Amino acid sequence: MTDAVRTGHPGAAAHLTRREMMAGLILVGLANGIAARAVTAVTESGWQAALFATFDISTIVWIGCVLVLRLAWQAPDTPLRRWDGPVAVLCLLAFLLPVGQASWVALTLLALHLGLTTPADSALRRAGFLLFMLCLPLFWARLLLSTFSGVFLDTDAAIVAALAGTTAMQNTVPFADGSGILWIAPACSSVLNLALTLLCAALFAVGNALPWSWRLTGWTLLACIAVSAVNIARLTALVLFPAQYDRLHGPEGGAAFSLLILAVMVGILAFGTRHERALAA
Repeated sequence: MTDAVRTGHPGAAAHLTRREMMAGLILVGLANGIAARAVTAVTESGWQAALFATFDISTIVWIGCVLVLRLAWQAPDTPLRRWDGPVAVLCLLAFLLPVGQASWVALTLLALHLGLTTPADSALRRAGFLLFMLCLPLFWARLLLSTFSGVFLDTDAAIVAALAGTTAMQNTVPFADGSGILWIAPACSSVLNLALTLLCAALFAVGNALPWSWRLTGWTLLACIAVSAVNIARLTALVLFPAQYDRLHGPEGGAAFSLLILAVMVGILAFGTRHERALAA
């Protein structure tokens, strides 16, 4: 049966191409993982608020999901390879678990499998690369933040305190007027925005068919620094102007902050991509 799958000889499994299997696995895995996030968002905020906030999933992520599926489905038909079957079984078992995080672990495994078994210039290889980058903000950055939250949040607090002229104590910073303290929560860390910036850079590179280069790495690093600076500036403003806390930290302020982060991220990477395309022309 294995030989029939690999060589394309007649048989039940031979009718399933590698493109179809990988696209199907990616679709099921993304739907399963995102559904878990959507249910959490609806439970915490209600349908209307969750829908307005795109189920607590960035627009960059939604675009990435569409592009990954498009690349996988448009790949040429080829026979299944030796390890495709076992990897597919592992992924399906993970998808069946009642834990959304298992889907992201399985999709990461699938992305690595595509990267190791697919030619560098193929659409499936690019889909695997983008799939891996998608898993960063949706799972691995959150796992990293939960594991080392003390280090990241204490660092943010120290920087904010230095800029505001106060003294941080772990992840708390006193307000400038002494009226209270700012507690920096994990959601306020720059880690998730940095993972999103890496995904955005990958989308620009793959979408414009640009090979990864040192120059593109530099533009990505610049975008990461800018995004982190915006986040730190917002936290510092909360410390300096506690009277405006509700406005800066409420729904309107949060939406404006998210749009600013998106504009800075996309603006820098779009400019860098245009520069790279001009050099390649």
